[in-house]
Amino acid sequence: MFQPHCFDGRGLLGIDAVEAWLDAARNEAKWLAHFSADDLARVLDAHEPGYLDTTTSLRDLIEPYTAELVLDD
Repeated sequence: MFQPHCFDGRGLLGIDAVEAWLDAARNEAKWLAHFSADDLARVLDAHEPGYLDTTTSLRDLIEPYTAELVLDD
C-alpha cells in the first residue's frame, strides 16, 4: 500500500486511520504541485529508477534532489 509522506497510522483504526492517510496524501500532493510533472519525472528517472514500482512516498524519493527542481509557483 502506498505510504504518503509523514503518515503514521499507529493506534488509529477505521475512519480515523483513513482520514489521517488522506490528510498525509493531500499534504504530499500539495508539496509536489510546486513542481512540474515533467521536472519531477526527469529527476526521479535520473536518481530513482524504478520509482513507479515502489510504494514509497514520491516526496520522500524526490526531497533529496529538490535543488534540481524548478518551482512552479
